[in-house]
Amino acid sequence: KYYHLSQSNYSSLFLKKNKMKYFYIGDYINQNFTNKVDIKNKENIIVYNSQKGINITNKIINYNKNIEFIGLKNLTHQEVQDYLNIAKIYIDFGMHPGRDRIPREAILSNCIVIVGKRGSAENDIDIPINNVFKLDHKSKKFNSEFNELVLNIFNDFNFYFEKFKYYKNIVENDKINFRNNINKFIQIINNGKL
Repeated sequence: KYYHLSQSNYSSLFLKKNKMKYFYIGDYINQNFTNKVDIKNKENIIVYNSQKGINITNKIINYNKNIEFIGLKNLTHQEVQDYLNIAKIYIDFGMHPGRDRIPREAILSNCIVIVGKRGSAENDIDIPINNVFKLDHKSKKFNSEFNELVLNIFNDFNFYFEKFKYYKNIVENDKINFRNNINKFIQIINNGKL
């Protein structure tokens, strides 16, 4: 008799698997902090969330001593934005329980996003990026694949960033889609179809 409102495809699949009724509404992030980031000013820097997937990230950092990494920890929202504005890459090897905020802030800040194949990052709906940018941390080739990908991105950022236009467009339209989904849900309720 109860319906769950779902924020991600990942949570929808979980609810469906457990035979619970749900309605997908999604969500959106505040885009006021984003600005027109000139990709010409991007630097060969990788930023990461110090609170998520840190064991995997620490291994990456230890393997890639020649690359500059900046952890996003104990920072104001503006400080996070400042780092996203200058970095070329944002990495997230956390559990991805839903459509996480910082990967979306990163894409709006014209960062290339590299994630682990975990949680919502495994599907192509919640994080709709090419599988080249979704790495399996359990693979024997993980460190070498990560290093090669990062160096390729640093050397030809514009080429790789073109592959993220679709994801960026989705994030830019999240608020409109969220409102549309809320309206659909209200119509269904008003029509007594739940």
